[in-house]
Amino acid sequence: MAVAEGFHRAWPSIRDSNFSTLITCIILFWFGNTFGAAMVKGFAITLAIGVLVSWFSAITVTRTFLTQLVNNGIMKGLTLYGGNMINIISKRYWFFLISALIIVPGLVSLIAKPHLNLGTDFQSGTAMTLQFDTDIQESALREALTTAGYQEATIQYSPSSKRIFCQYSCNYHRRVGSIGKRSSSVF
Repeated sequence: MAVAEGFHRAWPSIRDSNFSTLITCIILFWFGNTFGAAMVKGFAITLAIGVLVSWFSAITVTRTFLTQLVNNGIMKGLTLYGGNMINIISKRYWFFLISALIIVPGLVSLIAKPHLNLGTDFQSGTAMTLQFDTDIQESALREALTTAGYQEATIQYSPSSKRIFCQYSCNYHRRVGSIGKRSSSVF
């Protein structure tokens, strides 16, 4: 009874938050589809799948587990509700130590070499989605980019839509203006 009442009261807020996120997904998908932004479209699909799976697990799976725990008598007594609580304040220095043992190596790994392998978003590069009217060979595009000095370029080709996703990072020794000139001569 208490589990059902709790879920009944929680349902409107769960429903509203998930619906608003799904509406955002629809808008992002429309934007990505209309303006050819495949990354935005992919993000919208991934977000929608995540919301739907989370929604299912929050309602169905959690309700089933809680109902079973209550019906089987496992959740009887006040010990699960704070009867025998751990005195966290008296053990705070242990928790500080455990937190430091986790945080400090993480910070050291960010600072020490080898550094993180950052994507184009974080290292001054270019990501383009190109669409051609005619078929284009991926090898020809890769050769043109290599000739222009972008050996490390990532190319993803979709023959059905005749779209190419191309991404390359900017070498700090090159001038930014030369990148635009080179990429426009390649494409």
